[in-house]
Amino acid sequence: MTAYSRLETRFAAETDHLAQQAMLETIDQAHAIAEYAADGTLLRANERFVQMLGYTTESLVGRHYLELCLPGDEAHEIAWEHLAQGQGVTGEFQNLARDGRHLWLLSHFHPTVDSEGVVLRVLHLASDLTDSKDFHADVAARLAAIDRVQAVIEFDLGGHVLHANDIFLDLMGYRLEDIQGQHHRMFCTPGHSQTAEYTAFWDHLASGQVHSGEFKRLGKDGREVWIQASYNPVLDSEGQPVRVIKFATDITERKQQGAEVQALIDAIDRVQAVIEFDLSGHVLHANDNFLRLMGYSLSEIRGQHHRLFCEPAYAQSRAYDAFWDQLASGRVHSGEFRRLRSDGQPVWIQASYNPVFDPEGYPVKVVKFATDITDIKRRTADNESLTRAIDRVQGVVEFDLSGHVLHANDNFLETLGYTLDEVVGQHHRMFCTEDRARSPEYQERWAQLARGELLAGVFHRVDKQGNDVWVRASYNPVFDTAGRVLKVVEFSTDITEAKRLAAEATSKIDALSRSQAVVEFDLEGRVLSANANFLRALGYAEHEVLGQHHSLFCPPDVLASPTYRHFWADLAQGRFQSGRFCRLSKQGTEVWIQATYNPVLDHQGRPWKIVKFAMDVTEQVQREQRFGRQIDALSETLNAMQGGLGHLDDQVRQSRRLGNDTQHQAEESGRCLTRIQATADALCQTSDSVHQVLGLIGEIAGQSHQTALNGAVEAARAGEQGLVVVTEEMRRLADRSSEATRELARHLSQTGRQAEEGRRLSGDTETCLRHLLHALNQTRQALDEIQAATQQQALHTQRASQLLAELQQVTTAR
Repeated sequence: MTAYSRLETRFAAETDHLAQQAMLETIDQAHAIAEYAADGTLLRANERFVQMLGYTTESLVGRHYLELCLPGDEAHEIAWEHLAQGQGVTGEFQNLARDGRHLWLLSHFHPTVDSEGVVLRVLHLASDLTDSKDFHADVAARLAAIDRVQAVIEFDLGGHVLHANDIFLDLMGYRLEDIQGQHHRMFCTPGHSQTAEYTAFWDHLASGQVHSGEFKRLGKDGREVWIQASYNPVLDSEGQPVRVIKFATDITERKQQGAEVQALIDAIDRVQAVIEFDLSGHVLHANDNFLRLMGYSLSEIRGQHHRLFCEPAYAQSRAYDAFWDQLASGRVHSGEFRRLRSDGQPVWIQASYNPVFDPEGYPVKVVKFATDITDIKRRTADNESLTRAIDRVQGVVEFDLSGHVLHANDNFLETLGYTLDEVVGQHHRMFCTEDRARSPEYQERWAQLARGELLAGVFHRVDKQGNDVWVRASYNPVFDTAGRVLKVVEFSTDITEAKRLAAEATSKIDALSRSQAVVEFDLEGRVLSANANFLRALGYAEHEVLGQHHSLFCPPDVLASPTYRHFWADLAQGRFQSGRFCRLSKQGTEVWIQATYNPVLDHQGRPWKIVKFAMDVTEQVQREQRFGRQIDALSETLNAMQGGLGHLDDQVRQSRRLGNDTQHQAEESGRCLTRIQATADALCQTSDSVHQVLGLIGEIAGQSHQTALNGAVEAARAGEQGLVVVTEEMRRLADRSSEATRELARHLSQTGRQAEEGRRLSGDTETCLRHLLHALNQTRQALDEIQAATQQQALHTQRASQLLAELQQVTTAR
């Protein structure tokens, strides 16, 4: 071998040594590690292991492993027996810290043996599970507390029974083997389980929807059981429903108790998985734990990139590239990660990615240490689902052992009107009355809880405003893994409204009993009970009516009627009856009552007795009968009045016809006077014209007379005697014409004066006729108004008569 080859070999050996040293340093950083001699003496421990147990390195080295364990814990002794035989051991062990704390460790013991199989030393890799164990113990205690006070049953998504607790089995009257594998419909009425609504109910549950409310169910013996229940889908770590848990409270006796949910958390061993990558993320090596966890063989993954185990969307993201860039730069990454198995199923791991450095401090590869926490994630999701289910339906508050509030949910705070800041650190007595908080019984109750005793029942509380609040609650001690009481959790349901309604119903019934006659009958009509008002109204003693039939109180004509034959049949079918009834007292006198007969129904809606509420209205009926007689008399008076108004209407109609005739005649007279006046006006005008003509004739006669006189003078002068005679004759004719004209003018003047007087009289007559017509119009209008008023009065009288008749019918019906 050449010197160069020797140098190369030496360099490779040193490089391998350095790589191994870097690997050990990486493991040392990621784990609590201790090394023991074959007899169990601790030889070496890293800083993480020392800090975890609370020692210093000097005080820890040299101790025996069993000194770090609980005294008498056989699990450690058995483990060392296996280790002494060279067998590796992995498991969860309870160890003891220096300060006495109990620690739960996930331990991997790896014995190192020589060529003859003799154990030389034991390497111990440990992870602290204490917080996780305490958390699971707290959850288990809560679930156990729920299991002690509520009926719980589990179903698969198809509705088949997986498991049920004793409370459920006792409630329904079954044994577990009677119902396991059976469908939920066995607890339902046949009519309900065949409906589309029932099918949709299970479809909704299978899709992850919560259902809660009051439900009617059937026990084994067919009896009805009413429950306040919630059906809660339990989700896996992927948020997918895997089963349905039902929490139920028996409310058959009208007592409500909030439904709580629980799930059973299965303990699962977690193993350590190791895989190596180059700086770009390609697989170099993986141990069996990792391969078994992910479902691969080493040949299937060696050389493949880390993205093989990741969801495609994440593997293509910038965040993923940055993840490997940071690892390549030497940065450690740790946390919880979601990965995919070879079959595509998701796996959750608690892992650390640790860069391994070369002698010069440069990263050369990445080593990943991982623990399968898929089951923990699933249990956490179950627990969160259970917690949310409880929070949705109940008030939850946590107390320390002295009674001080540690936490409270929104339902509890809303019920009592507080905020979380106002109650945390305060004592439970702030929710109680002062008398209750000072009582010895109250102090003893908290002592019982501190001893781990369950407390449940109906409790009176006081809210922030001082108002009374009633709750149905259970106080459940929560235990740690050592069985010691850690705290108390209260699950409560507000029943204040139910209490108020019950008190109100009782008060109403008492008030009715004080003010009314109350009697109870069975469905056949026999008296079950009667109050003092009823007995006093009918004159009986209680022993005289108990067991007697209702017919004892009825007149013979009522008993013989078809209505009474159907009366009790209708009541037995749940039909309400009310009205005014005539009954007979013990002395045989009539007693009138206003009463209601009320069927009382059981849980199934079937009548089981009749309650009658009645008031004595005998005096009212007698008043109504007297009133009816008065109504009859008033009706006769109104009928007579209506007849008189009809006769008056006929007289008004006759007067109106006479007035219309008179008006027509007056109008015709007016028209005649108008024609007369027109004739008189024409006559006056003619008289004036004749006067003018007569005046003209008079002038002509005067001129003729003068002309004749002048002619006679001239004829005399001329000696014309014949002409004189003629002129004399003409003069005489002219004188006679003038005299006749004057006489005619005188007559015409007299005629004109008479015509003028006639025209004046015609005008006065016309004025009188107009006044007469106006008066006739007013008379006719008055007659119209009288006739309208008479008709209106007749209508009112007729309506009053009808109303009286209706009132009489109502009075008769009563």
